[in-house]
Amino acid sequence: MREVRFSRIFSKNLKKLPKSQQQKLIACLDLIKVDPYHPNLHTKPLSGRLSEYSSFRLSRDYRALFQVFPSHIDLVNVGHRKDIYRLIPS
Repeated sequence: MREVRFSRIFSKNLKKLPKSQQQKLIACLDLIKVDPYHPNLHTKPLSGRLSEYSSFRLSRDYRALFQVFPSHIDLVNVGHRKDIYRLIPS
């Protein structure tokens, strides 16, 4: 099981999510610790300038971005799908 780390932007945007999405994220955290590519997460590798990231689905409209490393997983950002891919930290 890998350690999960939260970026500052992820933590900030997490507080802005609707409560229902926050609860779904908590359920997803258990899955991502064990297998970041679990079928229930609907994980997708990103492409182009975001090729070092993957995303998983909280619901139809909300996504979380992350990076997988051998010893840990960095949760980078979370939010609505129309905004999430523009809000990548530098």
